[in-house]
Amino acid sequence: MKKQILSLFIILTITLTGCSSVRKSISFGAVTGAISGMVLANGNAQKGQTGLAIGALVGGITSYFVHEGLEKRDASTRKETLFNLDRFGVFGQVKTSNSRSQSAPYSLSPAMVEQDYIETHVEDNGRLIEGHRIWTISQDSQWMPKKTNSHSKE
Repeated sequence: MKKQILSLFIILTITLTGCSSVRKSISFGAVTGAISGMVLANGNAQKGQTGLAIGALVGGITSYFVHEGLEKRDASTRKETLFNLDRFGVFGQVKTSNSRSQSAPYSLSPAMVEQDYIETHVEDNGRLIEGHRIWTISQDSQWMPKKTNSHSKE
């Protein structure tokens, strides 16, 4: 019986982990909790059923909140990265081969981006508009002459 439970646990672990949806996370948590509850019952059938039910409930609820926390963290990381690309050196760089990069007299300037914040407000038709940001590209990237390090005569 314990070998069957262990086999079932391993199979479910392999199939339900990885990039999972909420449904898969809750299923995995419920199954893991149910198996844990049965194993803790030590062969007692009455306690096994109770342990299975309680374990499935606790495992499902716990996995839901863990999954939700991970999703919020990932969304925050994506947002922080996407809205601050200039901090990571993404804007204004042009990939060129090494042989040409030293002789190219021009480089690409970063685009000018303006940010506006719209406060939370109620429209005339009764719709509540939550506060949000709007980004506008006010000036596209342009080719700019590279500054040279050679000394100029005045």
